[in-house]
Amino acid sequence: MKIEQREIAKELKKLKSITPNSRITETNGVLFSKNMLVANNLEITITAKLDVETDEMFIIPLKAIDYIESLPAGLITITLDGNRLHIKSNFGESSFSTFDVNDFPQFNNIDYQSKEAGLRYDGAALADAINSVLYACSDNSLKPVMTGVLLQGDGDHLNIVGCDGYRLAWNQIDYKGELEVVVPKSTIQKVLSLGLQGGIELYDIDNKKAVFKTDKYTVYTRLLEGKYINYSEFFEEDGYDTKASVKRMDLLESVSRSVICSGDKINAKTILENTEDGNLSINTKSDIAEFQETVNTFSKITNGIKIAFNPKLLIESLKASDEDNIDIYYKDSLKAVWLFDGNIKQLVLPVRL
Repeated sequence: MKIEQREIAKELKKLKSITPNSRITETNGVLFSKNMLVANNLEITITAKLDVETDEMFIIPLKAIDYIESLPAGLITITLDGNRLHIKSNFGESSFSTFDVNDFPQFNNIDYQSKEAGLRYDGAALADAINSVLYACSDNSLKPVMTGVLLQGDGDHLNIVGCDGYRLAWNQIDYKGELEVVVPKSTIQKVLSLGLQGGIELYDIDNKKAVFKTDKYTVYTRLLEGKYINYSEFFEEDGYDTKASVKRMDLLESVSRSVICSGDKINAKTILENTEDGNLSINTKSDIAEFQETVNTFSKITNGIKIAFNPKLLIESLKASDEDNIDIYYKDSLKAVWLFDGNIKQLVLPVRL
């Protein structure tokens, strides 16, 4: 096979990241099959098309991938001779031990072509929307369904949700279709890392497996089974009659500075409280320092706010938005607050004062 170094190195760099953790030796490489690269770790399979026409098949081991990435731009030739993979460039030739392609684990060649896509959307726009909630997905494997991202089409919107029990993030984009799947966070991260260009399609296979498809990439994955949390009920307005509207970056920078003064990072506590003139005070106190700053509000707080947070959770929520302003809806010191920037609704649980 002859191919430009830049073309194959770019795709190998994206695909090799799903292979090294496997205990099966034959998966510690990327399969080249006819005109595509295949990476598989038994949880997720990714294929990437290359601009070549050949019937050759071989496994490119990880060291060979590193070697290809190190080469300068230019045409390279890759050939298989027995159990040796030869890579030739204008600068010389190297060979690597490889494996029989028949030993490469069968990738998830799910028959999705006969099915109707449950979702068709612009790849970049979908990636931005998913990225905004990904931080809130749980890492607790005791409830596997919560370690994924919910994609729920209700006929008018696509609801995109992440929740870990301490915070919840809910984004909505316009979409005329119905769908309900929970995709593992690790799969979503791999899909996003591909750099989605153009349109993307999602095929739901009996709520157990799914296929993400673009012109260049195909991602096969399992889905998470179980009942996802009823996220919308947490945003009912009853009792949330206090609102503070602030510049998001002003609040983010102030809370970030409070962490410097919090001392014990594990038990750090940042308090948000209204000032006498109706603005928002951010303060913390520790053995090493005392911190107090004021963030101006767009309209004066009249009903009063006093609530404490783990500042890390609050910072991550504020970073998930890219809007200039954010609204904080408050009920009492023991209830979660909402954060709403006009697009993303977020919920953050407090800590005791």
